[in-house]
Amino acid sequence: MHEIFITAAPVGAVPRSIEPLGPKYLSAALVRHIGGLEAALESRNGWEPVAPGGLLASESTRIPMGADFLRAIAPTAEWLERWRREAGLRARDGVFQYHPDGPVLRQLDAAWFARIGSEKASRELVVHLTGQGWTSDENGGLAWPHAGAVESYIPPDLVHLLHSCGTGVVDGLSDAGWCHAGTGFALSGKGATCWLPVAPAAIVDECVAAVREGAAILHLHTRERGGQAWKLPWSSLSLLTGPQPNRIAPDDYEAIVPRLRAQVPLAILNLSTSVRGGGDSGSTIRREHLRPYEPEGMPPELSSLSPGEVLFQSGGGYLNTPDFLQRQLDHARRHGIRPEIEVFNHTILQNTLEDFRPRLEEAGSPCLLMLVAGVDQYRRAGEAFEDDSLIPAVQRQAIFALLQAGDAPGIDRALDMAAAALAPVVEQIRHRLPTARISVLMPGPMQQLLPRLAVRLQLDGVRVGLEDGLTVPDRNVPGGLRKGRTAEQVRWLREELEALGCRVLSAEATRQALRMPSSAETLFLAAMEATASLAGAGGPAPASPMEALVHALAPLRPAFERREQWLRAQLSRHGRGDPANAAATARDLIRQAGLYVRYFIEERERYPMQGARAFRNPYEIQPLNHAWELLLEAGQDASFYEEALQRLAARAGVAPGSFLAPPSQRKGRDLRFIEYIASLPCRLGQHRMEVEHFGLRRLPGYNAFMANLFLGMEEAYRGLRARSEAEPKSQGILAFHADTGDTIDLRNLQDELGRSQWVVLPCTTDTHYAEGIRQAKKLAAAFLSFLRSVVPSHAAALHVIGFVHTGQDRDGLPLVEASLLHHRFLLGTDRHAAIVSHASRLLYEAILLPRLVQEPERLMRRMDGTVARAAGLPLHEDGSAARRVDPRAVAGTPPLRFLAHSSGIAALQQMDNAMRQDMEALGYSAQEQKTLFHRNVVVSFASTADIRTDLPGTPTVDITAYNDVRSMAGTTTPDYALGDSHRRAQARAARAAGYRYEATHWKLIENAGGKTLLRRMGVFLQDDPARLDDGHALRRYLQGAPDEIHHLIRQLHWNSDAPHFDGTLRRMAPPEALQPQQRQHRP
Repeated sequence: MHEIFITAAPVGAVPRSIEPLGPKYLSAALVRHIGGLEAALESRNGWEPVAPGGLLASESTRIPMGADFLRAIAPTAEWLERWRREAGLRARDGVFQYHPDGPVLRQLDAAWFARIGSEKASRELVVHLTGQGWTSDENGGLAWPHAGAVESYIPPDLVHLLHSCGTGVVDGLSDAGWCHAGTGFALSGKGATCWLPVAPAAIVDECVAAVREGAAILHLHTRERGGQAWKLPWSSLSLLTGPQPNRIAPDDYEAIVPRLRAQVPLAILNLSTSVRGGGDSGSTIRREHLRPYEPEGMPPELSSLSPGEVLFQSGGGYLNTPDFLQRQLDHARRHGIRPEIEVFNHTILQNTLEDFRPRLEEAGSPCLLMLVAGVDQYRRAGEAFEDDSLIPAVQRQAIFALLQAGDAPGIDRALDMAAAALAPVVEQIRHRLPTARISVLMPGPMQQLLPRLAVRLQLDGVRVGLEDGLTVPDRNVPGGLRKGRTAEQVRWLREELEALGCRVLSAEATRQALRMPSSAETLFLAAMEATASLAGAGGPAPASPMEALVHALAPLRPAFERREQWLRAQLSRHGRGDPANAAATARDLIRQAGLYVRYFIEERERYPMQGARAFRNPYEIQPLNHAWELLLEAGQDASFYEEALQRLAARAGVAPGSFLAPPSQRKGRDLRFIEYIASLPCRLGQHRMEVEHFGLRRLPGYNAFMANLFLGMEEAYRGLRARSEAEPKSQGILAFHADTGDTIDLRNLQDELGRSQWVVLPCTTDTHYAEGIRQAKKLAAAFLSFLRSVVPSHAAALHVIGFVHTGQDRDGLPLVEASLLHHRFLLGTDRHAAIVSHASRLLYEAILLPRLVQEPERLMRRMDGTVARAAGLPLHEDGSAARRVDPRAVAGTPPLRFLAHSSGIAALQQMDNAMRQDMEALGYSAQEQKTLFHRNVVVSFASTADIRTDLPGTPTVDITAYNDVRSMAGTTTPDYALGDSHRRAQARAARAAGYRYEATHWKLIENAGGKTLLRRMGVFLQDDPARLDDGHALRRYLQGAPDEIHHLIRQLHWNSDAPHFDGTLRRMAPPEALQPQQRQHRP
């Protein structure tokens, strides 16, 4: 499959930005009475004089009849009337205005456009109006979407064209409230659009939108935003005149780059060094913005460079002398910035491939080249100029003519001509720079050729954006073309490329292709390498795992501390105003810093008892405490955030200090650093549509490394807990009835299991203390409610058992969440078959072991709850070895149906490991082992551990969503990844009430001698406000479950007579879910 990346260029050097709510027309009768305004408009800056005959919608023009402005220009009633007529205004209710009979209609519907009858005229009008602020109404017409007054103007030549289409066309505009305009000045729509971002905040917003639509690289310019503001006496709006020239503005980049790093951290930033539009070609300003940016201290990845003169045939250009190029390269090399060569002309191409090539290759590999095609260029030939364009100017003009005609054969011919001109260029580059990545851009109407041209020439990238063209194809508007946003162009391009069979690379995939790891990936890889010698995948654990980690990672710490230093400065700067906004401020700044706040339930234990009991909104409490602790640690004023926490306490009805972590519970730098490293894989993007750093989980050694990190965090969190007011945790598991919550005597557990239909496995939060028990019962109740809705005919008779993990390990130390996470990640290492934690062993020996031995009630239980053993065999109370059950009884073993959420699947796989070990020791044959495993089944939602299929085990149903980052970070399978098109479609669908993840399918996975896994593919969840940090919400899995999952649950529920659940899963999988070799042996 052809892989290709998209560059978005939202600003550029040439297009002008129009304010949609600003005036588009000024009457000459008004303008001449504002001193200097007429001269400013005559000097162009986007304005041009117009004759009578235009059509106007200007609701903001309202002049009270007694205004001082009118008295100054019309001292008598006669003069006033003469001026009013010249200005085209009408009087009503004491006000001169253009629309006295009512507001202008905010829609030009499809029925009106149908009157035009000419596709060309419709297209011209739509392109003109959408440049002024109109948008598609999605029904074949246009709408004015802005909250303010309608401000729009149609020039006389376009009105004349509409008149030629029939008398009813212009009349329809008059009926909609438009009026005739006289002599004056109009804002030209040529090379201008209201969708062009110029201010830093607008540039950031457009870039973020473009990345969401599929852009991987952002090519950025900044513009001069100065100009003269004119207060118009007849309008509430101001008029800003000025040329908006291309200018490298370091201060603007200071506002743009950090925001982009925070909001789209994987996007590759490419800062322009162009001085088109004015400026010294050799000035240091062309590299002042090429530097590290806070908070991470990283520079942009790319900057534009052209080894030769850029000389536009339309006028203007800039030099790039050898001396300048060398200084620019030296500067970029010092900061680790790779050049993207903008190939405007053949001279630049030859310089790049010849004299400049060694320096280019030294600057980073692969080299990046952008073909600036269709932009007419000169080269100097003595005193004369010669065409030096990549596509000769004569051919480019012919291509434009064919595209303007708009017929399919002509467009195909234009494509052939463009490809013929560029193919030799591409061939030269492939020959001289075989590892180079080649992209192309084309201006204006030629953009429609980009998808097919890129495929035909097998290019690596394509660029679109308002820098290169202002329109976007749109079947929903008359004429099929309108002005729009860069993000809309990116969406159109992506969809066209995908329709041609291309895989459009995400920003993360593009980084991999270009060998440009993000700062997070670089840090994570370095951390993995630095800790490779520590325990986790084998060998004895160090005496202090946390100290060992901190020591090994010490060289990497400055990058983290730089982020924290920036965050402290920003927290202090913004630590004023209304404390009600403090939590949102802290969350936003922490995200900008790229840092991490932990929202685990056990965070409640760090607060005083009253606060722990009232801990219900971690998304306010946790970021505020993070900010407060960080500032206190540095001796800075934290009163703003402290007051906000006290207000939360008052709102919760607890003491003022209840949400302030006492000194003994404040996290130090070491723990924050390790938590930060562990948080890097799989973060939800700002708009919660994509998972960032998804690829880190696929790195070799990932699970062993994460196990190391959580081993260190286990030590740290045990220390915090020991100094806290949290209640002690108890040894031993608990079992309870899901409907009543009543505890089950473990001596009667096997009888209760025999009467139950389902067993709910505990999560990491569900350990043996009050809050853990509450969480376990909440989990079991959720599953019980779900089962009652799926098998309503059996709802009253449903018997579901839930479990609580032990609260202590075998040494009597408290089990914290990191304890269970450590073992969960070990399941993904090559030691996985031997991993059985103390917590999972207790569950196994209570639930499964009694089914394997005779007289299970006589098993000897030790003080820690485990069964005593000798030589690997379980012992009876008299010290004798337990014996296996009669072989004839194996076939009659009753079924067990497990339900799991999150780490429940990790517990079950460890139970499988223990069961496999015991069956081997007790003398079960391989076939008997398989039979016993197949008596059980587990349905796992939101799996947070790799599900191993290489060894015998419990048949498993896995339903895990891509946008559940807790699950993504705990697993390494590529099965959860979503194609970009499917991901975007599902993200849009998930916004609707009642959403169910129906656009999914089953995949059956079987290995010879291993267990059967039936996995739901393509799952994307609806957002849950209760799990905004990780999307790990069980209720979204259950509420959104499609009919196929309900049907599966019913089949498992009713299959009770000595079932073979592996066969049930096979039967549930449609033929297309099987691999070819599996289909041949399907029962």
